[in-house]
Amino acid sequence: MDSLPWLCGGDFNKILSLSEKLEGSDRSVSSMMSFRSDCSLSDLGFSGSLITWNNKQGREENVQERLNRFVGSEDCEGCAAIVQSAWCASSISTDAIADLDSQLSICSSMLKNWSAKEFGSFTKATGKIRKQIRHIYKNSEVADRMEEVRQLECSLEDALLKEETAVIKR
Repeated sequence: MDSLPWLCGGDFNKILSLSEKLEGSDRSVSSMMSFRSDCSLSDLGFSGSLITWNNKQGREENVQERLNRFVGSEDCEGCAAIVQSAWCASSISTDAIADLDSQLSICSSMLKNWSAKEFGSFTKATGKIRKQIRHIYKNSEVADRMEEVRQLECSLEDALLKEETAVIKR
């Protein structure tokens, strides 16, 4: 994985341990463990009920599991703090869907602000480098400054790669 933090959340449809499953036959935990290990992700924990899914069957056939979770890389601790802060910031009403929508909206806004502060604006960075290259081509003998142009082009390539990686992760 590269240097940008990873934060993934949702219904993974997998459990991490058998303690996250009530009733029903045992199921493998290896695929979720492999995913986390391969991507160097840690479970970020939870608050509330352990169970996030229920098959809604009768008493003896009822199976309950924790399938929803957030996982993140070590360097996403700032993200985790933002998510927790955003989640606790909104008020709770009797409309669960409206509450979720409000929490997600607040969380999204706070994460965008954090990302811009933490990693800067890719658009500004690439724009500044492009402007420097254009200035050299427009106002100089390019042959005299080719090494500088090459260095700027390498910097531009790096900035574009970082931007592309960040977009893919979103």
